[in-house]
Amino acid sequence: MNELVLEKLLNRYGIDGKTFVKNNPKVVSRCKYDDVVSALDFLIDELSVSPRNILKTPSVLYYGVNNLRENYKYLIDNGFKPFEIIRTLHILNTDSNELKRTFEYLRENYGIKLVKRTASVLKISVGRIKKVEELLDDKSLVLSAAISSLSIDEMKKTIDLCNKNGIPLRGIIFRKKENEIQDIINVCKKYEIKPVGTVFQRTADEVERIIFMCRKNGVKPEGNIFLRSADSVSEVIDVCKKHGIKITGSVFQREASEIEEIKLLCDKYGIKPNGNVYRRPAVEIEEIINTCLKYGIKPVGIAFYKTADEIEKIVSVCKKYNIKMTKNVLLRKASELEDIVIYCLNNGIKPEGTIFQRKFDEIKSMKQICDKYGINAGGTVFLKKPRDLEQVILLCRKLGIKCEGDIFLRTKDEISSIKSICDKYGVVADGMVFRRTPEEVEGIFELCQETGIKPEGMIFLRTKDEIIDIIEVCKKYGIKAEGSVFLKTAPELENILLLCAKYNLKPQGMIFKRTEDEILELLDICRENGIKPEGNTFKCSPDKLRRLISITSVHGIKLEGTIFDKTCDEVIKIKEICDRYGVVPYGVVFQRSSEDLENTIKVCEKYGLKKEGSVFRRTAPELEETLRLCRENNIEISGSIFKVKPSKLSKTIDYVKSNYGEQYLTSLILSKNIEHLKVVLPYLEKEGLLPYVINSSSILDLRLDEIIERKEYIESIGEDLIVNGKFNIIFGKTRRNYEKLKNNQKQLKMNME
Repeated sequence: MNELVLEKLLNRYGIDGKTFVKNNPKVVSRCKYDDVVSALDFLIDELSVSPRNILKTPSVLYYGVNNLRENYKYLIDNGFKPFEIIRTLHILNTDSNELKRTFEYLRENYGIKLVKRTASVLKISVGRIKKVEELLDDKSLVLSAAISSLSIDEMKKTIDLCNKNGIPLRGIIFRKKENEIQDIINVCKKYEIKPVGTVFQRTADEVERIIFMCRKNGVKPEGNIFLRSADSVSEVIDVCKKHGIKITGSVFQREASEIEEIKLLCDKYGIKPNGNVYRRPAVEIEEIINTCLKYGIKPVGIAFYKTADEIEKIVSVCKKYNIKMTKNVLLRKASELEDIVIYCLNNGIKPEGTIFQRKFDEIKSMKQICDKYGINAGGTVFLKKPRDLEQVILLCRKLGIKCEGDIFLRTKDEISSIKSICDKYGVVADGMVFRRTPEEVEGIFELCQETGIKPEGMIFLRTKDEIIDIIEVCKKYGIKAEGSVFLKTAPELENILLLCAKYNLKPQGMIFKRTEDEILELLDICRENGIKPEGNTFKCSPDKLRRLISITSVHGIKLEGTIFDKTCDEVIKIKEICDRYGVVPYGVVFQRSSEDLENTIKVCEKYGLKKEGSVFRRTAPELEETLRLCRENNIEISGSIFKVKPSKLSKTIDYVKSNYGEQYLTSLILSKNIEHLKVVLPYLEKEGLLPYVINSSSILDLRLDEIIERKEYIESIGEDLIVNGKFNIIFGKTRRNYEKLKNNQKQLKMNME
């Protein structure tokens, strides 16, 4: 075909005809006018293929439109999407019968997913693929090698060379001939870097130049850096130095000019110009940032793994299921995210936090493992992969460690080491101790031994050095270095202690959960509303306290106790339930969730119990079980019986009944701890005092040593132990009043002398 005619024809379709003709003389010689027109009409008008894509795949213009159509239709009918075909356009100019044979063979032996991932292999004959299979076991490698320009003999030499030098076989290896690979290996050996991965993207000379530049600029020559030419690497390094950008692997995903654009964008939106931000071109980055800001998502890190459109779809799923938008949800595609959420909701798992770090199939597998071993499927469990999770559970069982919480932060070996360290120092290996590595745990234990601090709980939120600083602050202000003080760093702690001194607040407990600014704001709110700022007040954020004050004021609820543990919406629900069933909304009522409360009330109505007091300490199933135990054992029901869980109550009933008889099955006796009863009741029986416990059980509030002491005191002042069939009232006095009585008696005796 005449070059000038072809050039003008291509220009008419938006293709750079001059460049096409200049770069593809062989293609030009094979083109026929009518075939080119038909092919362009089909590709551009019907399939919306870009002119740029055709310029990159010139051979599609001379193979014949009928062949292109047949191949396109065949691939669409067999599960390919249009964009999957267009991005590997050259597969269309394959003989239709050959393409079909290759596809059928690959689908049967490799699966459609792998075929789509390496679609270029559809141009390769089945015979060549089978010969490559004789050399390689890995299916992905077979396809990569098959589409290379290497002959089978050249492949054999490449494989032998890689095996000889301990180089992992990767698809990229088969883009080089044996001598080229050897040259690259020699350069890598010279500079003591591993000849792996992207290093084979470049020639040996380029690899040497890149390594030299990296050494000169303190950059590790590895990973993405070899995706760029030596000149491009030099330009990227210069731009990063100019703008103070950390030179890491990710920046080499972009050209120097693109990095300049991205830096301007980051400055515009107040984002640090590092890490994943270089995964995409500037135009896409701005779209992602604007989408994130639109939905209140921090545009950092994982956000740049997604397109703006993908983030929109993820947000839509989160809104649909009322899921909090966090960085973890961005780890999944919208479709998989929805599958995960639905599965969680159907299986009693909270769809939040670390669960989105796992794939859908992994979550199902992990739920089965948790059910198998009776582990709660939630929280840090999903930090592990299924196989690792089961290994950790089995190790914990072997070592007698609770399999929960922070333990899933650690590997098997770390757990074993921490257990050994805990045993060495006589500390129970559980809870927050697994927040730290074995080395950190040992350091903290040594420090605790030196300073006399208990190595437990929140102390493991801090490093050894941080703990030393906190101890110094605590000494300075005369408070114990324990518990919630370790929620803060030393400077934060000191600022809060200064506030406590200034406003006469007790420096303890919940106050350390708040920031300095929050404490000042809470004090203002308390002052405005006549509330004494103490204890539970600091459980709330300022916004929550304002809402609670408003809600309790409107609904006539006393703002106290466990109400501070509830969300504002939960308080409103509980009030509505109380109004519906005629229950006074105060105290222990707020210990239950709204759902538990309603179920408990229904049980009370079913059995004619008063809807008040300690019945609300129990869930509905626990309440029913307690009532069953009382009916079966003829126990008179009173409030104190509900203070005990039915599982413990059952054991106490069995102990008392088998050792002392049914007459001792009273609510006041059975509400006591069974271990305490095992110590006290035998003593009272030995002293002949046991029968009086039935009608005078307050003596059981005392420890054995206290009972003995009071018995001796009563006898020393000449009073009877039993008065009117009940224990002397001295047994029933509080510890403070008892001490006061003794002191008064002692003073009276001294005055008489």
